[in-house]
Amino acid sequence: MDLGKVFDYVNYTTNKDALGEPLSAEKFNMLIKVANTNYYNDRYKDVLSLADSQGISIGVKLFNDTPLFRFLTSINYAFGNIIPELAPLPDDLGFTLGATMKYNNIWRPGELLDVESFNNRRYNVMSPSLKRKPIFIEKPNGYKFVPHNTRSAIVDYLRAPITPKFDYCAGLDDDEIYFMEVGTQIKKDLTDPEVYNLYDANGREDILNVKHLTYEGEYPYFSTTVELDWKEDDITKIADSIVAIASIKSREFNVAQSAAQAITE
Repeated sequence: MDLGKVFDYVNYTTNKDALGEPLSAEKFNMLIKVANTNYYNDRYKDVLSLADSQGISIGVKLFNDTPLFRFLTSINYAFGNIIPELAPLPDDLGFTLGATMKYNNIWRPGELLDVESFNNRRYNVMSPSLKRKPIFIEKPNGYKFVPHNTRSAIVDYLRAPITPKFDYCAGLDDDEIYFMEVGTQIKKDLTDPEVYNLYDANGREDILNVKHLTYEGEYPYFSTTVELDWKEDDITKIADSIVAIASIKSREFNVAQSAAQAITE
């Protein structure tokens, strides 16, 4: 289900259930981003709860049968003679899971710790040998590996979900909102240079006489749509969460409107 179908589904459901006015394209764009992030974070919390209930550390294997499996990835670090104080974080980092660290030419599992546990393990002489059981911590600007002279490391993490974007244009003849799927474009009519049409991903004329409501540059204009990076059943759940948000906001608005009316009366 692409974002165009999600938009139609949300508005059909809100109208069918009388939850309020249909979502505008602008509000839909805002809510789809919020719903996307919330769904990702909630699925991560599900795995954390599972790990906690089983008394185990969070790791890659726990994500194998979850919606977050598609986000599993890793980053390799190979340091030369100059070892940095901090290794840069991945640009697409969502959540760090664990690491394998190379020290004295031996690869060992590296345990991800919070600040307090990291300091306790690092400076407590009663703690296990850090050479045999290395540790690391995630700071705002990088990873710190201990032992410090770790030559190489592989950090497993969940990449952040791609931020979705619903791009659209408006029909000037019917005031309808038209979804601009990936690959579509707006360009001048072949016979009337004052008219702009929407062309599909194969270059075929699709909708006549349209206008992009936020673009003011030169044409042709190419769609900037970014689809949701999830499986179909997850996209449906994200769409339902938008309907739920719309329902709550509609009820809040109705309550506020009734209260204001009561005051004026």
